[in-house]
Amino acid sequence: MIIKAPEIAQGWRESITLFICPQDETRSRVWFRLAVPDLDSDDAALLDFQRTIFLQDQPVLESQQPRCLPLHDATMREVHCAADRSSAAFRRYLELIRLDYGVC
Repeated sequence: MIIKAPEIAQGWRESITLFICPQDETRSRVWFRLAVPDLDSDDAALLDFQRTIFLQDQPVLESQQPRCLPLHDATMREVHCAADRSSAAFRRYLELIRLDYGVC
């Protein structure tokens, strides 16, 4: 989840959240939640903003390699740094619950 405090209004917060549900090994359904203190824009403008944000992120997400996380490949060795701590913990959790696939 991304939360930010805009400079234009003291005390206001915005939140952009993506909820992602895997459909199969290569497809996921995404729900986009936008909460903003914008009382002036109509729904169409806010939807356009959501689409703009998602369309900027979509090519990055779709170009991740490997496309599927190597959860059970014993030959795959990764070197982690502190910034990888949460993703490494996530992969260990997926293995613990015996998930057969995961998407980056």
